[in-house]
Amino acid sequence: MTTPTDVSSIASEIRRATFTVRRRGFDEDEVVDYLSQLATTVQRLEAENSRLRADLSTERRAREDKGNEPISAQAVLMFAEAQKVADSLIDEAVTHARDLMMSARSQQRDIVRDAHSAATEAVHKSEAVAMQHADSAGYDHPIPEIEYVRTFAKVAQIQLRSVLDALTEQVDALGEMPRLEKD
Repeated sequence: MTTPTDVSSIASEIRRATFTVRRRGFDEDEVVDYLSQLATTVQRLEAENSRLRADLSTERRAREDKGNEPISAQAVLMFAEAQKVADSLIDEAVTHARDLMMSARSQQRDIVRDAHSAATEAVHKSEAVAMQHADSAGYDHPIPEIEYVRTFAKVAQIQLRSVLDALTEQVDALGEMPRLEKD
């Protein structure tokens, strides 16, 4: 009949097929109807196979095209530039954080030193004033000026403690600087 490679002519051959009729053979009309239905089915299946082959071919080409797209040099340069910018920003942030931490610690030391000096000076002044007034006037009771200096010294100590506590909290909040390792 037909070879397997000549699939497109199968339906037409089925329709043209003829059989010899012998005694008591098949009903010729039934055979022709059956062969016609068979040919229609084969023709429909051939059309569907052709459509599926075309779809498969289209998909294969699309996949090949998608897989063969090279990464453009411009995209590589953009990614490299973005990485450089990111590294630069990280370095800048680390440097800024270190500077802030050093500045906060320096301010803390300066405030502690100044407060200690002011407190020591206030104590010396109040003691000197008390000694002068006690020696010159012979008073046993503190005079209002000495009370004022003592009150001032106590207020200064309280303020100094609150400033020191606030600075200590901020320095602790900054914590240790992260150590970034370069590749």
